[in-house]
Amino acid sequence: METPSKIKVGLMSGFYYGSPGCRMGLWKLGAERLKADGTNYNILLGGLVDGKSLEAELRIRAKSVKGKEERAELRKKFIEEVAQILKDNVPVISGTHLHITTSAPYDGKIGAEIAMRLQALRKSDISYAGEGGMILELRQIGKDLGLCVPKKSVLMASDYYDTPAQRILKNEKRGPGKMGDIVVVGCLASAVFTPGDSFKTVRRPYFVMPVLYKIVETRTAENQIGVAILDFKNANPQEATVKIHSFKDLTTNEWELVESPSDSTKNQSKLIEVLKKRHIPLTAGSLAEHTGLARKEVEEAMEALLKRRSGSSWPGLYYDEASKVYQFKQKWFVESLRYKEDRGELKSDRFLGFGCLHAGCKHTDMEFFRTRVPEHILANDVQYLIGAGDFIEGMKHDLLNMGEVYGAREYVFNYTVQEQLSGFLVGTVMFKVFQKRFEEIMKQKGITKLNGKDLSAAIESCLMTFYYISGNHCDWVAPIGFNSLHTFREELRKFLVYQISKLLSGLGIACEDLFGIIQKKLVRLKMGEIFTTASGLPCAAMHPHMGGASTTSINPQRMLDKCHLAKVVFGANFHTAEGVAEWSFGPGQRICLQFGTVKHESGFETTKLKQVDFGVGMLEVFTAKGRVQETDVTFFTEKTPDLKTANHKVLDDFEAWMKISK
Repeated sequence: METPSKIKVGLMSGFYYGSPGCRMGLWKLGAERLKADGTNYNILLGGLVDGKSLEAELRIRAKSVKGKEERAELRKKFIEEVAQILKDNVPVISGTHLHITTSAPYDGKIGAEIAMRLQALRKSDISYAGEGGMILELRQIGKDLGLCVPKKSVLMASDYYDTPAQRILKNEKRGPGKMGDIVVVGCLASAVFTPGDSFKTVRRPYFVMPVLYKIVETRTAENQIGVAILDFKNANPQEATVKIHSFKDLTTNEWELVESPSDSTKNQSKLIEVLKKRHIPLTAGSLAEHTGLARKEVEEAMEALLKRRSGSSWPGLYYDEASKVYQFKQKWFVESLRYKEDRGELKSDRFLGFGCLHAGCKHTDMEFFRTRVPEHILANDVQYLIGAGDFIEGMKHDLLNMGEVYGAREYVFNYTVQEQLSGFLVGTVMFKVFQKRFEEIMKQKGITKLNGKDLSAAIESCLMTFYYISGNHCDWVAPIGFNSLHTFREELRKFLVYQISKLLSGLGIACEDLFGIIQKKLVRLKMGEIFTTASGLPCAAMHPHMGGASTTSINPQRMLDKCHLAKVVFGANFHTAEGVAEWSFGPGQRICLQFGTVKHESGFETTKLKQVDFGVGMLEVFTAKGRVQETDVTFFTEKTPDLKTANHKVLDDFEAWMKISK
């Protein structure tokens, strides 16, 4: 059973009232998602209004007003007007309070004034926490959540989603205030989550969140539209689950939500449908070409539509004299458009993955891997196990002489034994999961009904599918004439055949095609090769043979770019854990889950003043009609305290297995 939540924090940012990209329908949809998830706290982290747009509107109004006092009164009335609009349209999420912070570069001074007035108008459910961010005390887990927004307007456009956030976090670290045990950055319209050990600037987990408006201006690296939830299931903020609901498909295709007036003529309906499908303003000539109507027929039909008022589902038309194009009135999209919830059937795919197991290394936490990993798989009903390379430590660079690799116990930990050890470890994980799931099936159906095809089907459903690729450490054997991970696969298959056969034999049953079932469940991939889940989700795994960078999102973004046909990409090699979501035309929402390492440290990285992200990563992806709707990312980072003692116990069990499997 899934671990219950201790506390859930709903996160919204970037309403940007006053901007042409403002969409009140997104505010309502975001609030509905948070309410459905049962959040305990809700935050609007910067971007209540678009300060620049509102100040520009106020300057236009002030042109006809003279005198300092009159201008002050005009400003006061304008702030009241906007605050009243927000009072009526900022969603109420029953049972919770909405905490609002503002950002000087985004909300401006006027945004802070409006927020204070809004608080006065909605005292029952809105609190203004001030400009620049806040600290939210999470009493249920004894931690503080740091909420910060840009305080300066010096941020520049970047190709990489984490660059602006890193600048903000560095400034926060230098400041006098408290940062929090986990930090969320608003206004930047990205989606980056890292557990934080390898991020030396702050050494704590941080999350860069989406916004809730249609992105019309790129200040930094804006890409993500939606809401997010931080779900804390224990007191370790590194293991918080970050849920992202993506809305960018909706804003990109919002013209399709327009409905023709009920009494539209055939020609009018045809022209409206062309505008909806093209998603761009069109001239009379283009409309004639797309519909097959004569230009005069187009102009007559559009002239009649221009006279029709906006309604609940009809925005009205606008004709731009300068460019000679027809388009839907934008005010309706800002104020009246409501995004439909009918997404169709939601399908779920759940993955747990790891990279850089480095079997044979003294720093690898084998006890965590063989004990905690199957527990997390079972607790979250994970379907797929991913191995993103570097299953062994290897022998290059004098690693044995440097004390990084175990020397001779009963066996010399050369390449062969390291691959055997990694097969034993992965096999232990897979068998523990199989054993528990098979026990559940036996309780439901009884042993007598498990025979023939039913037994084969039961075994296949209980045994995880394991997708894996080699890493650069694995491939060190290639120049000396050996196939990488050949011994690993043989050992893994042997271990599973032995353990499952023994389990079945103890129950007095046997499966004739066990070898074939196991063979089918162990899928070796080439780097970047697409594999498809049962739900139809295209995925890939990468292990780039290259070093990391202080801009941590650079490698996940490159892997997404390389595997452009995959909706989900798993990556490793950099010993840096990070989840990075990206939306692009065509495939829509995609995500790269980059794993850290199962090593606590390494001599190489220690001498380079680097710290690793330890642990494994879990991802759940919800899709509807082939489009990613939601992604849930969790990193598990709990280290074994006495690593040396625990590892020697694992090696004792491994050596006992080696005697059995000779």
